[in-house]
Amino acid sequence: MFLTKEIKGVLAAGAFLILAAALLAGCDLARRVPDNAIAVVGKKAITPAHVTRMVEEMGLDSDDPQLRAQVVNQWVDHQILLHEARRRGLYHDKEISRRVEQLREELIINKLYDVAIHVDQPSDEQVVAYWQDHTGEFTRVTDEVQLIIAYSPSRSTAWSVRNGIDQSRSDEELMDGFKDLDFDTTGYISVERLPRQVTRAIDPLRSGQASLPFLLEGRWLVVKLLGRESAGKTRPLDEMMPIIRAQLYAEERARNQISYIEGLRREARRHGIVRINTPAILEMEHLAQDTTTASGTTATAEKETPVSESPTLEESAESEISPSEEETKPLEAAAVATTGQEPADTFDAAGTVVEPSGAIPGADLSTPADTTASDTTSTGDQE
Repeated sequence: MFLTKEIKGVLAAGAFLILAAALLAGCDLARRVPDNAIAVVGKKAITPAHVTRMVEEMGLDSDDPQLRAQVVNQWVDHQILLHEARRRGLYHDKEISRRVEQLREELIINKLYDVAIHVDQPSDEQVVAYWQDHTGEFTRVTDEVQLIIAYSPSRSTAWSVRNGIDQSRSDEELMDGFKDLDFDTTGYISVERLPRQVTRAIDPLRSGQASLPFLLEGRWLVVKLLGRESAGKTRPLDEMMPIIRAQLYAEERARNQISYIEGLRREARRHGIVRINTPAILEMEHLAQDTTTASGTTATAEKETPVSESPTLEESAESEISPSEEETKPLEAAAVATTGQEPADTFDAAGTVVEPSGAIPGADLSTPADTTASDTTSTGDQE
């Protein structure tokens, strides 16, 4: 499925927000250390309730003692780093403040999308139809394997896991028997991406068999082969369904975001909220053209479409200053009705900016009250 440049841009913006992590905040010590505090750093403490909330927000098992201990240790490290940053005066760094504000704006916009745009999950029928129409896109390029990897601190423990694989009735039963160890269950992964030691260990195995223990980067590993698929085979539907479903959902959401923005833009023009200095933008466009001509690339630029996914200056200017006839009629009519004059093509950049009397229907243009002070779990670092 080919995506338009606008949709790809929206998907990239969404991917950027996917980098936000779970909040690691404890409670402020306004008076004394809580009786049930697990750890204290400076004026902050973390309690069992905080740990439970953090683990649940990550979608993990809040009863797992090893996971809870990891969360506490991460919280302690997090607070120590913040304490050191505060000591060095980085809380007042202008560059950090600017980037934090940018991230805050991105999160607010993403929240607006969540509130204003509803996208249904693609149905099974839609997923199957897409898979059938794009079968050629799901061919395995290399040999792939699916594995369970057990990590052990010692050779003897690794042999216990190896014997447990033969005795366990299921993989879940095996993992339950070794809760203090780390296990990785992979999807189908290219053999070329595996460490050479892992490749050698699984080469003689058939599906369902486990390797002998071997040492890799200071830990003992046992690898169970769940499946093996050769290059050139089409990926089965059950493997691709969650991937296709997520892709279709993301594409539909991106299209709806573009339509939503276009609607807001039309309303903003009608109510005079958006004003653009057209001559200034055209001057920038002419400067860009002059630079291109000087470098001897104008002829090439006129003959072929730019391969960059980012819009050119001309495209950006056109999208901003060339509304359709349907968009300009309501704006012109409103201007004539209120002033008796035709609207100007541009505005005086040095003139006084008058706040629009109208508002986008359904939009709240007032400045929201600052509610951060009421959130005691997130304001402790601002002191």
